[in-house]
Amino acid sequence: MKHQDRPQFCYMCGGKLAYNNELPSCSLHGVLWPLVRNAACAEAIVINNKKQLLLVKRAIEPMKGYWAFPGGFSDYGEQPEDAAAREVFEETGWRISIENLLGVYLDSFPGDKHSEHRWVTSYIASPIEHVEVVDPENERYEWFKLDELPARFIPTQLNRVKDLESMKQAGSANF
Repeated sequence: MKHQDRPQFCYMCGGKLAYNNELPSCSLHGVLWPLVRNAACAEAIVINNKKQLLLVKRAIEPMKGYWAFPGGFSDYGEQPEDAAAREVFEETGWRISIENLLGVYLDSFPGDKHSEHRWVTSYIASPIEHVEVVDPENERYEWFKLDELPARFIPTQLNRVKDLESMKQAGSANF
């Protein structure tokens, strides 16, 4: 892997990575093994009763300032559904009910193409209840209509939007 193609940022804190024996290393979190393999991740596309989608605005690199579906890396041995629910809660304070599987996607952040190749299991979910949380990875969360997503939306997640639109047209999604 060429130097310029290597991961640049820690996925846990957004800090700059160093390389020790070609392994990405964060000064706070040590060697980041998910960056040297296709990491397992999960996310949820949470749809409320107003037919709006829950998005988070990233507060750290990569893609700082962009909107995304809440999700992240699975813990070792964690079921994808549990990882999606945990990540949504950690990032937004919403407890959710997983309704359906949307799909499984291979993603990486644009401009950091080798940094987080990850398999993302994407679910459709409904919100249950909310508590206030503080999440250093995200500035805030907001609800958006499917046809009114913000301009600064993570480009690799647009395939989920396309799949949601197809489900909506087929009448098989909660829209």
